[in-house]
Amino acid sequence: MGGATPATFWQGLASGVGHPVIGLDHLVFLLAAGVLFGAGRIVSSGRALLLAGLFALAAMAGTALRVPGIVIPFGEGLVALSLLIIAGCLLLGWMPGPRLGLLLTFGAGLAHGYAFGESVVGAETTPLLAYLAGLALTQMALMISAYFLADGVRRRAPGRAFWTARLAGFAAAAVALVALVR
Repeated sequence: MGGATPATFWQGLASGVGHPVIGLDHLVFLLAAGVLFGAGRIVSSGRALLLAGLFALAAMAGTALRVPGIVIPFGEGLVALSLLIIAGCLLLGWMPGPRLGLLLTFGAGLAHGYAFGESVVGAETTPLLAYLAGLALTQMALMISAYFLADGVRRRAPGRAFWTARLAGFAAAAVALVALVR
C-alpha cells in the first residue's frame, strides 16, 4: 500500500493478510512457533490451535493499543526478543510449561500486534476491523500450517524432526539478531 493507511474494507483486509508475510521477523516467528509445537510433538493439535488463537487475539489487542497512540518503548525490540525466546526453545528442544507457555504466547502476540498497529493508525473502523480479521487469520494459518508440517516430519522421520527444530531455531536466532541490530 506504499505506506498509506487502509481506507476501504478490501485495503484493510489485504494489509492484514500481507503484513505477517512481508515482515520477515514476524513471519519467521509464526513459522518457528508452529515448528516448536509440531516437531517435538510438544503440544497436541488442539493445544496448538488454542495457542495460535491466543496469539492472534493478543496481536489484535496489541494493535488496538497502538491505534489510539499508546507508546510502548522498544516495541520492535520486543518482537526481536520474542523471536530470540522461540529460537532458544527450538535450539534447546524445550517448551515452557502450560502457564508460562500461555504467558509467553500472549506477550509475544501483544508485541507483534503492537508493531503491526503502526500501519493502521488513523484508519476508519471498517478497514481497521478488516485489517484485524486478515491479520488474525493469516497468523493462525501460518502457525498451524508450520505445526502440521513439522508434526508430519516428526511422524515420518523422527530423527529429522530434531534437525528441523534446530534449523528453525538457528534461522529464528539469525533473524532476531538482525532485527535487534537495525
